[in-house]
Order: sequence, then structure tokens, then C-alpha cells
Amino acid sequence: MLICKYRILGFAKEGLNVMDKNIKVTVKLKTADMFCFLMHYTYSALSGIIGVFFSIGAVVLLVNMWSELDIAYRFLLIVCALLFTVINPFMLWKRAKRQVLTSPALKEPITYVFSDKGVTMSMGKEKAELAWTDFYKIKKIAGRYILYTSRIRSNIVPVSCFENKEDVAQVAAMIKEYYKKK
Repeated sequence: MLICKYRILGFAKEGLNVMDKNIKVTVKLKTADMFCFLMHYTYSALSGIIGVFFSIGAVVLLVNMWSELDIAYRFLLIVCALLFTVINPFMLWKRAKRQVLTSPALKEPITYVFSDKGVTMSMGKEKAELAWTDFYKIKKIAGRYILYTSRIRSNIVPVSCFENKEDVAQVAAMIKEYYKKK
């Protein structure tokens, strides 16, 4: 449950034609969606990878030197072993929950309209239109499309918010057809 699987964007089956159909998706972000994004963001970076190896190293030291270590060192190694494998994910869950509950940008649902021209995002009276070439990066991570508009700004669109699987396949085909990696 604590580790979200990462997978680079999987596209629809070959031969699926991209029609001039607009796909409308309304997203009210949940804690689990934000948590998965934060886990990916944290543990795909070099510091996250090093942290996991640090925890694994602490477990190896703890197991191999248990009888030789006094209580203080055992406790310290147990904390180090849990730091990046249990404690940090727990803190990320709390952060995701707080962010979803308190962020003004996440209070209202966001409506996305995917088309052959790009993506239109609207929330309340505000509206933004982005062409496919305006996206910095687009990934699919554990059933969520992450639409990066810059290195530090992104929108999360859970696949579960789509009305049906055909709409998901249609959006995947649009991304494959129109989005060009930078």
C-alpha cells in the first residue's frame, strides 16, 4: 500500500484512431492520488533512492551485528532502517492529506477537456487552455496521468475519474499522437 508503482506512460493499442472527440473529465483530487504523486516525486529522485539504500544498509548492519551492539546503537539502527521505508511514507501521507484538505486550488473540482488541440482546464470561473506543445512532460504513474506544465508545476488526472475505459484509451491515443517529448 505504501509504495505506488511507477510506469512510464502506456499508450493505447495501435490502430486506435484519434477522433475529433473531446473527452471531459472532472477531478476532485483525493488523498491517495496526492500521496502516490508525492511518493513518486520523492523516491524517483536521487535523494529518495539513496535514502532507501541507507535504510537497507541499516537493516543489514542491524542483522549482522545485533549481538555486538548495545541498546543505543540498536535503537539508532532501527530508526535508520524505518526512516525511509516507514516513517517518511507516513509523513508523506499526512502531507498529502493536509494538502488536499487545505489547498485552495484543490478545494473545488477541476474539469479537464482533452481534445486534438490540447487540454482545457477549468475551475469555477477560471479557465486555462494549453496546447499539447505547452506541456513540459506527461507521465502515467499508477493509474494517474501527471501533466507537467513546468519542472515544478503539474496536474494530476486519475484514470478512475474518466467515465469509461474508451475515454482513457482515447486520451492515451491523443497523447501519443499530439504530445512531443521535450
